[in-house]
Amino acid sequence: MAGWVSVLDERTPPRPEGIIEPGPWRTADGVIMHGLYRKSITRQPGHHPWTDGVAIWHGWLHHQWAGPQMPFSSVWVSPLNEILSQGLGAEHIPCQQTPGWSDTWTANALLSGLKPFGRFTCTDQQAHKWIRLAGAAGLAYNVTPIPPDPAEPPTPPQVRIIAALTLRYREIFDLPALSASYQMALSPGLAGPHVQALKDISNQPISMHVLAPPEAFEAHARAVRGLTLGYDPTLTAARILAEAART
Repeated sequence: MAGWVSVLDERTPPRPEGIIEPGPWRTADGVIMHGLYRKSITRQPGHHPWTDGVAIWHGWLHHQWAGPQMPFSSVWVSPLNEILSQGLGAEHIPCQQTPGWSDTWTANALLSGLKPFGRFTCTDQQAHKWIRLAGAAGLAYNVTPIPPDPAEPPTPPQVRIIAALTLRYREIFDLPALSASYQMALSPGLAGPHVQALKDISNQPISMHVLAPPEAFEAHARAVRGLTLGYDPTLTAARILAEAART
């Protein structure tokens, strides 16, 4: 798999223990690939360069994406924030995931400072343990009980938790650098509304989304939503372009 450059990220799941057959993805010198990798691609001469990205687990392709190169980085932003919190591609790798593993990952990522905002489901008992740690992690949160489904067998009480950092956007993200990246990667007509949206929320706390209804979050520009969730702006920019092409 020539051309791929490894990207270090502490969110990378550990290599498997025991005997699990590795997948076909290898580096140029034959080492089993594991983690995040990127490479530059040219879609059209004279256009902004793009990036191909893959997440590999023990040689197996976990997830793949492509989008405009975005020279922006942050400890709070990673393709794995999207892949692992949504459980993307889990059915394609030969490992047995425990039920609710994606919710568990999100809960732990919020506590350990890997994700600025997130939503997850857990049992009422697990929620009590998580809440005891949330204050020390500097998180604001909202806990909502989930009514039991009378059509399903009885289960322990479940809750939905929405949590976020109490810091303001400008305190943890380099918003001018991110805006400049969008302006380089997108046409002025596409970049303009997203750059303005980032400017509008710069002095607001990320935790403003915790008590707001879901539809209020969805009303924000995609650049704001992606940043809030800690998603890679390369993927966000690719979605902005795809939406523009459809409309």
